[in-house]
Amino acid sequence: MRKTKMDARATSLWCRNMAMLLAAGTLPETALEILQEDASAETAFEAAQKVILENMRQGAPFAQAVQKGNVLPLYAADMLAAGEKSGRTEQVLNRLADYYDRQDILEKRVRNAVTYPLFLLLLMCLVLAFLVAEIVPVFTSVYESLSGALIGSAYTYVAAAKVVAWIALAVTMLVSIALLVGILLRRTEAGERRMALCLEKFPLTAKASELFAVSRMMDALAAYVASGLDGDTAVQQASLVVTHTELKAKLDTCVEQMQTGKTITQAFVDNRVLPSLYARAIQSGARSGKLDAALAQLAELTGRDAEDAASQLIENIEPLLTGFLTIVIGVTLLSAMLPLVGILGAIG
Repeated sequence: MRKTKMDARATSLWCRNMAMLLAAGTLPETALEILQEDASAETAFEAAQKVILENMRQGAPFAQAVQKGNVLPLYAADMLAAGEKSGRTEQVLNRLADYYDRQDILEKRVRNAVTYPLFLLLLMCLVLAFLVAEIVPVFTSVYESLSGALIGSAYTYVAAAKVVAWIALAVTMLVSIALLVGILLRRTEAGERRMALCLEKFPLTAKASELFAVSRMMDALAAYVASGLDGDTAVQQASLVVTHTELKAKLDTCVEQMQTGKTITQAFVDNRVLPSLYARAIQSGARSGKLDAALAQLAELTGRDAEDAASQLIENIEPLLTGFLTIVIGVTLLSAMLPLVGILGAIG
């Protein structure tokens, strides 16, 4: 069965191309025909054009044809409907292109943040397994050949070395399995939510998880304002795309405060949704009549913050895992070698 649902990268490309064609005065149906270069191609991008075209030829307006075809993410389809209703389809398409372009980058960062530690952990499992299966038994054979049988103290040290190595191997394997399960869970929407919740609660990834959520929220907020919604409604709608528990609670509080007369800047500062400097930029944009431009800039800045957080997380994990492996191997080998030192000293 041909896949018609487009991923973040394909959605960004589609929105960008449609925006350029519409800006040149091309009708939506004609633009779709131009994009549908090869209707037989087994790609979501090509198949999606055919689905939308079929719906339009049956009399559905552009945005409704997209929604009916279920070829774009639900958020993108809803944004297109809002943009068409307000006469800002082109602007919304450009904002959606920026949004999904950043989402694609952030998704790759998340994958790297998970798969790279998994690779290191699997490598550690191999090293520790080799240590337990090959290295420690060598010391046992050496002691048996020197003394005929393991003397009490030597046996204690070797047993300690085995325990340390086995515990480290078990912990490493459990963490590896957990990460592997997390990667598999991200393939489904429900699984991705569970994975996000785990990353949100885990101390090492909590900060990066929040920055990713803020970046996604700011992208959505910028897109909603570009579609013609006022700031209050845009914040309320943007909160619907947020799954981060703490940020969701902050945004709900912001919506309540804005309904009582607070500005978006005051609400964001009071609830620490954004740093004060970023929130002031929203105020400046609102006062100058360029709120959409200010939000677009902040969406880009928060996206960079999220990317930096992911990069920093990877940089922190590598020395942590390397240090753990070094300590385990050092303790294991030291425990196994101490009896040998004593035996050689007695012989001398």
